Amino acid sequence: MPKKNYGDVVKQLREEVSLSQKDLAEAIGYESGTAISLIEANKRQLDLETFEKILKVCGYKLEIKRTPSISI
Repeated sequence: MPKKNYGDVVKQLREEVSLSQKDLAEAIGYESGTAISLIEANKRQLDLETFEKILKVCGYKLEIKRTPSISI
């Protein structure tokens, strides 16, 4: 199975909630859908803050947890 990149994930999330690129862009404060199109095509960098906004609009929350390692 090929590895997914941020663009694939953004597109999948957007399609799950039936948003157009323009609608998602406006929901996160962008002026047009072009930025989302470029992100989905992996032609524009996606910073963590923007990714968190996209997740929130799509009904998700980013949670980073530390898992303790165990030495045996």
